[in-house]
Amino acid sequence: MQKKNFEEISLTVLEKKDSIPYDDIVRILHDAHKSLVEKGMNFGASRQNAQDIENRLSDDGKFIIAKIGDQIVGVGAVNTCILNHKWYGKGRVAKYDLLGVASEYKGRGISKIIDKKREEIGYSISDLIITDTSEHNDIVLDSYRRKGWIYVDYQSFVGTNYYSIVLARWKSGCPFTANKCRRILAIRKYVCKLCRRESGELRGIFQIVKKMIKK
Repeated sequence: MQKKNFEEISLTVLEKKDSIPYDDIVRILHDAHKSLVEKGMNFGASRQNAQDIENRLSDDGKFIIAKIGDQIVGVGAVNTCILNHKWYGKGRVAKYDLLGVASEYKGRGISKIIDKKREEIGYSISDLIITDTSEHNDIVLDSYRRKGWIYVDYQSFVGTNYYSIVLARWKSGCPFTANKCRRILAIRKYVCKLCRRESGELRGIFQIVKKMIKK
């Protein structure tokens, strides 16, 4: 297939109230992340349907659609979420989600073009942008680290089979020292793996404690 010029790539930003092509977005995400499935990861974006993807878009979230001609070749979302006094931030922040580029168009800088628009949107919402991905997703993690993102937390989500790393980037740079970030991340990693399984479920003793607290 003949390579397309980057000048041919157009971006469209769609809000939840707009007519969003969820079926096409699902197709792109499943294709983009099939390599993770082949590695045995139960990666959400690689198995969710159109309704699941629609539910993942926050009420004031936005989808960035990248096209070459009439063909959708890449997608990415910017959601908003509320941080409840996390050590690295609190209040309303922007969150990157659902990034994917069709496999035949990977390596042509499309994800960078989408991320540039996501950054513009994200910093119009908050001075802090966060995202997360599997701790085994080395390519994405290395890419974000090179762009100045900081590892700030470990989490495990229901329906996955891996632990996730939460990353953050501040508009004016990280307000914490590198040593503090590393120290807190190590603690958060230990606590997460001690209390929860990769599937997001609490481990036995902690399930009992949770039930006792609810009584």
